[in-house]
Amino acid sequence: NHRDITLLMSDETAVTVRNLPTFETTASYDAFGDGFLLWGGSSAGRISVSESFHLIEHGLIVQDLGGQPVFGAEVESLGFNTTSALDGSVILPILETEYTAVTATSEGIGTTQMTDSTSSIIQIPLLPTIGDWRITSGNTAVLQDGDFSIPGNLVIESGAALHLVRATLSLESNAFYISEGGELFGDSGSIIGGTGSHGSVISPLAYSGDLTVDQPVEVNCSENATADGHFLSELTIGPGCILTVHGSVNGDVILSSGSSVLVESSIRVRILDRGFPVEGATVIVGAIQMNTISDGTAEGSIVSARYEETENQTTGTVTIVVRQQGIESLRSWDTSGPFDEDISVSTIEAGTLTGWTRIEPQFSPVHLLGDLIVPPGVTLQILPQASLRIGSSMTVDVQGNLDAEGATITGYDWLSLQISGDAMISGTQITGGPINVVSDGELTVIDSVLNGAPIDLSSSSKVTSSGIDRDFEKAVVCHNFSASVQT
Repeated sequence: NHRDITLLMSDETAVTVRNLPTFETTASYDAFGDGFLLWGGSSAGRISVSESFHLIEHGLIVQDLGGQPVFGAEVESLGFNTTSALDGSVILPILETEYTAVTATSEGIGTTQMTDSTSSIIQIPLLPTIGDWRITSGNTAVLQDGDFSIPGNLVIESGAALHLVRATLSLESNAFYISEGGELFGDSGSIIGGTGSHGSVISPLAYSGDLTVDQPVEVNCSENATADGHFLSELTIGPGCILTVHGSVNGDVILSSGSSVLVESSIRVRILDRGFPVEGATVIVGAIQMNTISDGTAEGSIVSARYEETENQTTGTVTIVVRQQGIESLRSWDTSGPFDEDISVSTIEAGTLTGWTRIEPQFSPVHLLGDLIVPPGVTLQILPQASLRIGSSMTVDVQGNLDAEGATITGYDWLSLQISGDAMISGTQITGGPINVVSDGELTVIDSVLNGAPIDLSSSSKVTSSGIDRDFEKAVVCHNFSASVQT
């Protein structure tokens, strides 16, 4: 309808239009509303939205590190994609008055460059076949999913970066990796060979992220320095320099006067209660105490090793203690490496079940927090290799159904596992307190082990057993002539 606005935007919407039709309607505006708009086309467009930026079509030449055009490179800007022509040319929308991030990729190697209307070249760091590889300021090179090598030195200027994403970069044995303030970042990345030598002061970005470093590294600083990664080869620390490594050190450490190395291992745990994240659980590792946030995670680090002039110390294996709702779970951690795992501390609230409830092995053991009623028409099912733990003086009243197969029901001096409904116990071990079968309740026990769990029958109840020791019948106490035991 030519009397309507071309683009009508609602609250909190974000729209990008490469070529917005203008003056196509009799309305006062071509775009109207409360959203965020990126729009191309005529700059005379009638725009009335909360925030907007005009786009222009801009040409770039994609080149390699030698200045030669790259044909077939994938280039992206503001969500729009194209492929470079034989001469390396592309045309893509960018912001008219601001910088735009433009990404170009070829042969698994890419770069992201902040581009404005004065930019004419985007250079992909295709690896050189001769000489050094220098990544210049303002450029981010990405090596991804493969093994790569260069013949000369690797130099990363200040304001530049090299990302190794599931990639390994190999240097010749006589080559150097030099950070001039630039960043070497790993995402399951590795650098192998050569020597890391970074001048009088090492940049905190010289080794960062999840990076494996298999090269001798020389570290100098005026006081303190940091590095991320797993260092497999020799570390040489200059005079008066204190290096903190967030990761691990497996090679020799050579210290100068007044220098030292502190190694910190990271821990990230996610606490789950029957598969759901727990907020507010307490995680204790030595003297460190953390509390989980809404997604169930807690993060921190501990000192795993110290290298000093007088002695070296390692922390070794420690115990992780998790507490939630009075339940405690323990886990061992070898601090020579990071810890990033889920820990299950599962519970069932006291009260009455409202629907079919399954206890699963991957979230076991499940701890009962108080007296529990399984009402008529409701089933409590304990799956194979799953475990239910019943606390001291607690009662489980099964008025509905209990189904345990290949599971364990354990505890310490519970008051009663009372069955007035139906219970099927097969291939299960029960330890910790009496089983009371009452009020027409029926208990079937097949190929199971009952240890410290005597069965008490009363009031027309029934117990059926199979594959049980002959003394089983003697362990069943009948308090009513109408109760029966069948084996």
